[in-house]
Amino acid sequence: MFWFTLLLACSDSPQQKTSPKEPTAQNTPKKEPTKDAVKTASKKDTQTAAKTETTTQTGSETTTETATKTETETATKTETETKTATKTETETKTATKTETETKTDVKAEEKAVVKAEEKQVETTTEATTETKPPAKTSHYSVGSNNSSLSIRVYKGDTLAKGLAHNHLVLAKGWSGKISWHPTDASKCKVSISVPVSKLSVDPPRARKSAGFKGEVSEGQRKDIKKNMLAKGQLNAAAHKNITFESSSCDGTSGTVNVKGTFTLRGKSRNISIPLKVKLEPKFSAKASFNIKATDYGFKPYSAAFGAVKNKNKMKIKARFKP
Repeated sequence: MFWFTLLLACSDSPQQKTSPKEPTAQNTPKKEPTKDAVKTASKKDTQTAAKTETTTQTGSETTTETATKTETETATKTETETKTATKTETETKTATKTETETKTDVKAEEKAVVKAEEKQVETTTEATTETKPPAKTSHYSVGSNNSSLSIRVYKGDTLAKGLAHNHLVLAKGWSGKISWHPTDASKCKVSISVPVSKLSVDPPRARKSAGFKGEVSEGQRKDIKKNMLAKGQLNAAAHKNITFESSSCDGTSGTVNVKGTFTLRGKSRNISIPLKVKLEPKFSAKASFNIKATDYGFKPYSAAFGAVKNKNKMKIKARFKP
C-alpha cells in the first residue's frame, strides 16, 4: 500500500525538465580581445567622439545661427522702425508742406479774385465814366410853396425889454430861381424877390419853430405889421419888394459864397451870402446872413420914448427845397 501510494504520488507530480546549464563567470573561461576587436572598438570610439564633436559643433553652430538670426531680426526690426519713423516724419513734413502750399495757393487765389474784382470795378468805372453824359447846369424854381424865407427881429436891451418881444417875420408870396452846376460852382446863379406887403408877422407856428418864447395876440400882430410897413420903416408904399441878385459864386460844392446885390427899402448893397448845397437825394440849399437897418436907410423901431426898441441887426434865413 505504501509503495502504491508512493507510486501514485510520483505519477501525479510533473516531471522536472533539465535545463542546460547557464555559463557563469566561474565556469566560463575569460577570453582576451583580439587585435581586430580592439581596432573595431577604437574605431567606434573615434566615430562616437567625432559624432559627439560634430553634434556639439552643430549645436554650437545652431546656437550661433539662432543668435545671429535673432540679432539680424532685431536689427531688421530696428531698421524697419527707424524707416517707419522716418517715413512718418517725412509724411508729416510733406503734409505740413502741402498744407502750407495749399494755404499759399488759397491766399494767392484770394488775391487774384480781389485783383480781378478791383480790375472789374475799374473797368466798370471807366465804362461808366465813358458812357456818363457830361454834367450840365440845372435850373430850379423856389418860392413860398416849396421853400421858406424869414427875418428875425430882436428886441433891444432897454428898460422895458420885458414888455417887448422878439419877432419872426415870415415871407409869403415870394419867388426865385437858382441855377446850379454839380462840378462848377462858378456857374451858380440866385435870384430872389419878396413882396413887402405880404410879409407875415409872428405866425404862431413859425414862432414856435424858431424857438421864440411868449405869445403875440392877433391885435398885437396887426399893430406890429402896420408899424413895420410904415414910411419910417420899410416904406412898403414906395418900395414894393426886397430883392437879391447874385453876381458870382465861388467855393466848393458843399459851401459856396454867393456874391450879389441885396436891395431893401430902395437901398442896394453888395453882400456875400454863404450857401450850403446838398445834391443827394436831390438838390437842396440853405443860407443864413445878417443885415443892419441903418445900412438900408432906416432906424430900428422904438416906442414909449425908447423904452421899447428893436436891435439894429436882423437875421435872414432861407431854406430852398425845389
